[in-house]
Amino acid sequence: MKKKLTITILGILFYINTSAQNYIYKGSQKFEATSTWRFSLNASYWTTNPEITIAKHDNGGYLILSIVVPFKDDYIKGNLTIILDDGSMIKCIDKGLKDYVDNTSTKLYNLTMPEIEKMKNSRINKIRFNIYRDRGNYMQGEYQPFTASNIKNSLYFTVPSEEDEKYYETDVEILNLFGE
Repeated sequence: MKKKLTITILGILFYINTSAQNYIYKGSQKFEATSTWRFSLNASYWTTNPEITIAKHDNGGYLILSIVVPFKDDYIKGNLTIILDDGSMIKCIDKGLKDYVDNTSTKLYNLTMPEIEKMKNSRINKIRFNIYRDRGNYMQGEYQPFTASNIKNSLYFTVPSEEDEKYYETDVEILNLFGE
């Protein structure tokens, strides 16, 4: 009986541990990642809120930014700025790593270990990014700058409780992903 109980408990713990893992893919490579955070877009645009995920690689990490765009010719382009709660900023350089699938523009930015260390100690407050229009008669060749704040938006009506956080604990998730 004890053996069956032990095996059952180990099975449940294994299931919980493996089902809670998040991953991103770069080509055919798989990287461990945080959960996806849906920040609140601070402007009107024909889209949903952007989604941000941090992933871990051998020399640092990646920030993946995804947003639904109204046209295939609209996509994320240019550098991205991360503004932390402590007031510091991290500038992510555009290396041209992008994708477009299911009406969603996705951009991948590289993060160094010193940048990861900063984000382990201070929550992401806001990001600043650009959407570029490649073709068409309206605003062709122009960058539209946007900011998105670390504010949770519920898609469904819920009764808030005092324990509910109004923001994503990005620092805690990044610390858990990369360790101390």
